[in-house]
Formats: sequence, structure tokens, C-alpha cells
Amino acid sequence: TGGYVVDFDNPLTNLLPRNITIPRISGYPTMRFDDFVNDPRPSSKKTNFLDDIKEYIKYNDVRFTFMVDGTYKTRLSGREVMPYMHIHHYTHEAAVLFFKERTSFQTDEAILDLRRDFLERLKSQFMISVIGDVSQYDEIPVDGVIDLGGGNIIVGYVVNEDANQRVLTKQGRPGQQTASMPPGSRLHEGGFRLVVGRSGIDTFDGRAPFGATIMQGVYVMENGNSDGTDAEISFHSIGIVELNSWSTSVVHQKLYHDEYGDGLLYSAQPMPLVDADGIHLKYVGVLVFADGP
Repeated sequence: TGGYVVDFDNPLTNLLPRNITIPRISGYPTMRFDDFVNDPRPSSKKTNFLDDIKEYIKYNDVRFTFMVDGTYKTRLSGREVMPYMHIHHYTHEAAVLFFKERTSFQTDEAILDLRRDFLERLKSQFMISVIGDVSQYDEIPVDGVIDLGGGNIIVGYVVNEDANQRVLTKQGRPGQQTASMPPGSRLHEGGFRLVVGRSGIDTFDGRAPFGATIMQGVYVMENGNSDGTDAEISFHSIGIVELNSWSTSVVHQKLYHDEYGDGLLYSAQPMPLVDADGIHLKYVGVLVFADGP
């Protein structure tokens, strides 16, 4: 809304033969906000969501750069609305197989503990109150689906190896040489995810839209430990992953590794290119570990 000026003295044109004048119109759009609360009352709701935000870090102790540039030989993806295409994540039994073959989560009980922790995080940090008592879902098998209603589901997942998700470089503190990781240093990923359904879901940040995703799980970085063995890195979402107006998903995660300590993952992930040859991924990100400023 806003005011506008109609100028007949300097018209755009005169239409012949009737000599109809087309005036010059200048608009002045105005943004008005009238949805506000007078004398707002404090809310009793609390969240520890900011606990995972680290203080300002000037130097990182260890910094890994990773790339994803694989191709899926299909054009059926659901890519228009989802941060992650259907083919990008294998679910159900594939997630359990990932845990038991690649991680320290070797039993169903250990995997169940991870899912309980994820549910508690969704409830207490992301303020998804529909979850209620997390123990009520213990009877659902770890390869099953937790249905929160409205199309909102929680399920185990593992990233498709065809994504070619791998680590390229390892960088230490300033003055230390940046090292190229050995060829084929894959960054395996698996865990549990909440995918928001058509109804959306209420969170600490308002209503999360259809397709938004929250995750928690484990990365297994080949050759990632200082002794050259594979590194197991736990992670969980700090923010909600959704497509923004640039069709890009911004991924922000909290990390922990027994040797490197606490860390963060950042990645801006544009939508893939789809052509006659398939779905082409192309994005990069960093895993940064630093225990001090």
C-alpha cells in the first residue's frame, strides 16, 4: 500500500485519433505493520536452544572441507519442495545397517538411545510440544516410523553413497600446513530426521513449513583421526533446514569428536541440477573444531 501521483502535465503518450491522454503515474509503496501486541506478557516457555552457540572463535584447531558432487541416475526426486531429495536419503533398515556396520552404535538399544535423545532435543530445544513423553515411542522399532500426525514423521536415514560426499582438505591452526586428505576419504552420514509434512509443525521459530528437516546422527570420516583411522563425529541440527528464497538450504550443525572436541558444520546447499543424465549435486561445506578463542 502507499500513495501515488498521477501526472497529466507530462503524460506518457496521447492516443490518436481521440487524443486520449495516458498520464504518468509514480507509486510510493509503503510497508505497514499492524499486527503487534500492546503490553506484551512474558511467556513461561523456555528453550536452551542457544546453548550450542559457541563464543566467537578467531582460530580453528582443525578444519575439514568437504564436497558433494555425485549424480543420481534418475529425474524423479521431489526436488521442488524438499531440502533433500527422496533418493538422497535411504531410510528404515538402511539406517540400522549403517549404524551397525560403520559406527559404535552396535545394538538396537544403543540406536534407540540415540533416537530418544533426538526426540528429547526436538521437544526441549525446538519446542515441538506434540511429541510429549518421549518414552511412549520406545515400542516402535528403530527401523520404523514415528508418525506425529499431519504428515510429520521421524525415521532413520543414511546418505546415498552415490552422493560422493567426501572430505578434501584438513587445516590446522594458523601457520600449520593445509593437508590434502587421502583420495576416497568419504564422509558417511546417518542418523534420524524429522521431515515436516503438509500441515507444517509449530517450533520455537514459529511454524516450520512442509519439507523442513531437523536431523541428529553420526558422521564417519574416513582417514579423519590424527592416526589415519576413521573418525566418528556426532552431530545434531542447530537450525531448521529448509529451502530459502534462493532455493538453497543452509545447514548449521553442532559437532563433537573425542579427539577434536566440540565443533560446528556449515554448508549452503543449492538445489541440484536436473537434466537428461540425472540429478547432479554440487555443494561444499566445512567442519570446524575449536575448544578456545
